[in-house]
Amino acid sequence: MDTPIIRVEDWDAKPPVTIKYICGDNELELETVWAAVNGLSSHSGRGKVELVRVVGGCDVHLKECSQDFWDGFWDCMAKLLDYFADFFVQDNAAMQSMWFHLLDVLQEAAVLPHDFWDPGRPSCTHGERFAREYERTLCLINEIISPNGFRAAEPRVRPKKKLLEPSSVKLGGFKAGLKPWQQFMYSKAPGFDVPEEERIYNYLEGTDGPGQYLPMGALAIVERHTARARALTSKVAQRSSDGHSEVEMLSKFDQHSHKVDGKPFTYTSISGRKKTAQTLYPNPGFEKAPRRYLGLGDPSCIEPQPNLSLLDESVGFHRGFRDIEGYGHPDGTLKFHMMAVHSSSSVDRDTKSAVDRQKYSKLFDNWAIVEEKSK
Repeated sequence: MDTPIIRVEDWDAKPPVTIKYICGDNELELETVWAAVNGLSSHSGRGKVELVRVVGGCDVHLKECSQDFWDGFWDCMAKLLDYFADFFVQDNAAMQSMWFHLLDVLQEAAVLPHDFWDPGRPSCTHGERFAREYERTLCLINEIISPNGFRAAEPRVRPKKKLLEPSSVKLGGFKAGLKPWQQFMYSKAPGFDVPEEERIYNYLEGTDGPGQYLPMGALAIVERHTARARALTSKVAQRSSDGHSEVEMLSKFDQHSHKVDGKPFTYTSISGRKKTAQTLYPNPGFEKAPRRYLGLGDPSCIEPQPNLSLLDESVGFHRGFRDIEGYGHPDGTLKFHMMAVHSSSSVDRDTKSAVDRQKYSKLFDNWAIVEEKSK
């Protein structure tokens, strides 16, 4: 018989908050774990590099992590592991997001002077051992939260930065528990934490509503699908007998298709909301701005366990794709070009562009399911 899971909930809060979890001897109190995790960033024993004054100028002084900080850090990590192992699957989405947030806070506390691979920078003596244990723990969490017998193509928990080696790829404010596309395209783009003053719009218009952001990879998809749709329009025009020439149809297509380097355009979504799409890029000088590496990540194919990105590059390279080294934006690739889509908070119920749901509600009622006869 499986050990029952008990959740103690506070129904005075909206939505209700689970304040205590019990599974046999495993007991977790949210308030206690919350306080412990949030206290690590300001812990007096946390390692840091300080600039100190010395005779004749300044010098760099390394303060190594204390044993007390280490014990506190791994105790918090153990409690998070207990949650993900015993309670995560049975919990509701709101509480899952709170525990993922705690993991994000813990990852911020894990940004320490542990750049052991760089001899020019001071690093704690335990830096390499910490990095290996830390990354293994994140891998374990990813395995725990994945469905049984299923290995996720992309991890839902990623380290804020590479700890075992230098990396030119920065994930910015990626949030634990969300897939890469969700970081940008969920409402308000939770993983895109570049502040508004560091976002450079080509045209500033209609940015007051909640937004979604299409990163460079998504722009490449939009551009390819637009080119494909335009080619199909050309074929339809050549076979059409309704009196519209190919030039006319392509001209109309171009009027309604968005170009990734074009001016803002406004449209009404099928839900009746007014949306404004426009191009932007984060200030390249901002520390947390998303960045992409140029060229191939593994040109010699020597990585023993390539991720999906490296595998995609290798397949494209051997298939002879010329632009495999990355999407070439019309305005260049030195900046991380994006598209912002802002939505108005009000719904225009009278708009002609909105879908008449009542009209199509019975569209499939008369469809018959034909069962294939066994031969």
